Amino acid sequence: MHLGRHRAPQRAAAHLTVNMLAVSCLVLIAATQSEGQTRDGRTRDDDADGERVVWKTGSSFRQQLSAESGVRFGSSPVRGALTKLARQSRIAIFVDRRVPTDRRIDLSMTDSLETVIEAMADEAGMGTALLGSIVYVGPRETASRIEALVAVQRGVVSANSKNAWLRRSSLQWDRLSEPRRILAQLAKEGGASIENPERVPHDLWPAVELPSATLIDRLTLVLAGFDLTFRFRPNNELELIQVPREAQVRLDYSNSAGAEQRIKKAFPEVEVKRNGRQLSIATDLATHQRIDRMLANRSSPQRAKDTGNRPTKDGERTVYTLTLTNKPVGGVVKSLAQQLELELEIADSAADRLATKISLKVRKATLDELLKAALGQAKLRHKIDGKTLRIEAAD
Repeated sequence: MHLGRHRAPQRAAAHLTVNMLAVSCLVLIAATQSEGQTRDGRTRDDDADGERVVWKTGSSFRQQLSAESGVRFGSSPVRGALTKLARQSRIAIFVDRRVPTDRRIDLSMTDSLETVIEAMADEAGMGTALLGSIVYVGPRETASRIEALVAVQRGVVSANSKNAWLRRSSLQWDRLSEPRRILAQLAKEGGASIENPERVPHDLWPAVELPSATLIDRLTLVLAGFDLTFRFRPNNELELIQVPREAQVRLDYSNSAGAEQRIKKAFPEVEVKRNGRQLSIATDLATHQRIDRMLANRSSPQRAKDTGNRPTKDGERTVYTLTLTNKPVGGVVKSLAQQLELELEIADSAADRLATKISLKVRKATLDELLKAALGQAKLRHKIDGKTLRIEAAD
């Protein structure tokens, strides 16, 4: 279920509540300002009590991304909002340095946690990508390439038996750390040094602590904010270089589960060559990333940008956008009441209709229009009295 809402900015006490007892549960997060930010607007990774977050990884990470989550942010700094969501869901989110500290989002919706994070990034004009058990949020161009860029580096490492670069370790540094020093330490971990560290400008970063990731993943994340990557040079040196744009790179894919047919159907412009049990494809990084996501069943090969489930402005009115398919109407109204901070009251005459499943797609509807469209399918009606939403039978 997607819920988009916009209302005129208003002052309110910031608050956040979360209920995450199982993978299929609803997570409700609300905030009107960024708590847990440093004075420069960037975020801390310690929780409110100063304790470190135990991030979910592996299968737990993937399950959590699929969990249904509800958020409501009113004119909130996106960095603080992402930090709140990361802490409460225990999903590590790495925010690119190019995400403005003053960028705010106004968003209310319910969907899978992964879709919620994507929507938050989209509201801020950014994109997302997954590197191991870390969600990257940054400029769309970078997000569309970073996963494929890591795959290219892994291929180079494997071909040259540089196994140290595939070792996993956590990624962390203290507040006001310099990215040049961070990069030097990471290169040293792989037994290398950086040939041209001056490519990275001076900067001071907030504290970060992320879960275990390969050395390649960690280097790629740090360099992404400068639109840089690296290549191996003689004498155990790394050269920092600009991320390639339209240049084609060749990657191999396993030819299993009908992969060749799926790729040819979804990407007819791409030439696929068989190499034993492997499929060899030469194309740009963004296309490689879409192919990889399709084969991993994480998304459609060419996902259309979803703009129908975002908050919208319509003069001074509060309007809503909601998309849902085959959901019990009782769960829908309960979720709406929670997100709108209304006390829900169910009349006896309506109780036996709450299990009725409904499908709905409305855009820029008033609250009254939204409730009529949803409840009408179950022959129910509503009344709002102050902060109470009452549901009763329509006949």
